[in-house]
Amino acid sequence: MKGFTLVELLIVITIIAILAMMVLFSVNPFKQINKGYDSVRKKDLNNIKIALENYNSDHLCYPPAGILDVCGGDQLAPYLDLIPCDPQTKEKYLYIPEEGNVCSGYRVLTALGNNNDPYIERIGCNFAMGCGTGGDASYNYGVSSPGLLVGIYTPTSTPTPTSSVTPTPSLTPTATITPTPSGTTTPTPTPTPTPTSTPTPTATPTSPPQNNYTCSYMGECVFYADPSLHGCPLPYFTEGTCNNECLGNPAIWCTLP
Repeated sequence: MKGFTLVELLIVITIIAILAMMVLFSVNPFKQINKGYDSVRKKDLNNIKIALENYNSDHLCYPPAGILDVCGGDQLAPYLDLIPCDPQTKEKYLYIPEEGNVCSGYRVLTALGNNNDPYIERIGCNFAMGCGTGGDASYNYGVSSPGLLVGIYTPTSTPTPTSSVTPTPSLTPTATITPTPSGTTTPTPTPTPTPTSTPTPTATPTSPPQNNYTCSYMGECVFYADPSLHGCPLPYFTEGTCNNECLGNPAIWCTLP
C-alpha cells in the first residue's frame, strides 16, 4: 500500500488552508462578535431606562449624576440589582441629566461597535460626530427620558404629510320679487337685498402626526397619540418601518402599557 508523498501532503494542506480562509472571510467573525456586543449594550441601556423611570415614579425626579459610575454596584437597587457596564471595554455607560437638572430628564449613552447601525441616525445621533449631547464623538447610541431625543441631529426619516380637507363654500341666496296683482296699481317691488357672499376660509394645513408609531411593551407595532407617556425609547415615523423593527428587538419596546 503506497502512502502519500510530501508533495501530495503539501497540496492537501494548501487546499484546506484556502477553504478555511474562504469560510473565515464569508462569515466575518469579528463582525458577528461586534453585533453580539451591541446587542448586549442595547439590552443594558433598556434595563437602565426601565429602572430610571421606576425611580422617577417613586421620587418624582431621576437619580443624581454619577449613579452609573460604579459598574457592578447596587446604587440603583431595588430598581436595578447591579449597574451594568460595557461588555467589551468594561467602561461605565454615560448618564447625563438634562441641562444638569435630574428632574428635567436624562440621556444614557454608549458606543456601538457597528457604526452603520441604522438606529444611530434614527435617534438623532451621527456615526461621525456621535450624539452631540455630552462626552465625545465615540458615543453614538443611547436612550433618553420620554419626550427627549437622544441626539441633537435631525433624524434621517421624514414623515409623509397628509392632505388637508378644503371646506365647501356656502351658497349665495338670490333676491325674490313679489308678483303684481292684475287690475291694481303696480307697486314698485322692493327687492330683497342680496346677502354678502361668505368668503371661503383658507384651510390651515394640519401638521401630520410625528413619531406616533412605536413598539408596545409586548413587541407589537402600535399607534400612540403621545409615545412618551408609554415609556417608548424609540419613535417611528411609518407603520411599515415600525413593523419591520419591533420583531425580536426588546431593546426598543415601550416600557409602559
